[in-house]
This record gives sequence, structure tokens and C-alpha cells, in this order.
Amino acid sequence: MLRLFLIILVDFILRTLLWGENWNTVNSVSDTAIKPILLEDFEKKTDWIASCVYSDGIAGNSVNDVYPVIKFMEGGPEDVKDKPGNQKTILGIKITCKNMGEYWIRISPKKPVFIKNFIRSVSFWILSRNYLHKIVPVFLDKNGQSLTEYFTPEKMNWMDWKQLTYQLSMETHDGLFFNGFRIFLDPLQTITDSYLYIDSITAEIEEIRGEK
Repeated sequence: MLRLFLIILVDFILRTLLWGENWNTVNSVSDTAIKPILLEDFEKKTDWIASCVYSDGIAGNSVNDVYPVIKFMEGGPEDVKDKPGNQKTILGIKITCKNMGEYWIRISPKKPVFIKNFIRSVSFWILSRNYLHKIVPVFLDKNGQSLTEYFTPEKMNWMDWKQLTYQLSMETHDGLFFNGFRIFLDPLQTITDSYLYIDSITAEIEEIRGEK
């Protein structure tokens, strides 16, 4: 019995002193709750910005005859419109390309949205017309560095509305800024206009029970 007690005591001391853990304060899984939050539903028509970047890093509102335009419109997926709150507004994106090339489009809020909690995932609805273009959400860390490389861009090769969900890794999901989307244009489809529509951007966060 004394040997067992000494083993437990030594284990506690090692965990507390070397690992910095305190068994009286560490939050268990049961102390946290998963909470969905709304990042943007476009109902307030907040300022969003569209710009184009060429593969060599040249950026601007238009690059080599590539013109992204954003516009608030009425519409949305049925799964969102059926929810309370009279959801009616979506963000429309028109991309006009007059030359074939490797471009990507930046679609971002004028002010990035800060999320202080641990972020598990981000979801959004997007309407596509069976494009070869790819889309990925953009998060910034506290130093303003983009974390886009942590996500795999999704090819938009479907018709109608679809909800996409991206999981965030444990290493990157604490206290981030949501900064819109990056759309990678497929060179084979940069000679015609593309139309995309986005709605209801949400995230799942971990919240400590009783924390406000």
C-alpha cells in the first residue's frame, strides 16, 4: 500500500512540476462544449473586397484583363432560407477573364473577423456551375500570416448549392482571424465568365462551460 501511494505521489509531482499540469485546474473534455457561431450571413451587407493575383505575385483589382466583381443579391440555399431570421441576402461573385492564365481571386471582408476560441471547423454554402476552379477559406494568425496552406482547396465541380466544411488542426486553431476565401482559377476556364455565390459562413468552436 505504501509503495502504491509513493508511485501515485511521484507521478503527481512529475506531472505538476515538469509538465506544468495541475489536476485541480485542468479542464477535462466534459468541461468544454462545441458551439456553432455565425461568421457572416451577408444580411447586414458589410463591406467585402475582391482582388486578383497572378501566379507571379502581381495583385490588383484587375490583372491582365481579369476582373472580379462582388455584389449582394437575393437568394440562398433552401436549408438556410428555411431557418429563422428571414435569410435572404447572399454574396455574388462574377469573374471575367479575357486571357488564359494562372490566377487566383481573393474575396475578403474589409475587416477580418477575430475568433478567440479554439476553432474546430468552418463551413459555408457555395453555389457552383460545375467549374474546375478551387476554393479554400483563409485564416490569419495573430501575426497576420495566412494559414491557407493547412487546407486542401476544394474543386467546385458540382451544380447548385453545396455546403463545404474544413477541419482545422490542433496546431493552428486558437485565436485566429477569418479573412474570407481564395479562389484558384483553372486556366482552361479563364476564357469565360464565372459566377459563384456564397452564403451562411459558420464555425464550430470549443467553449469552456460557464465561460462568456
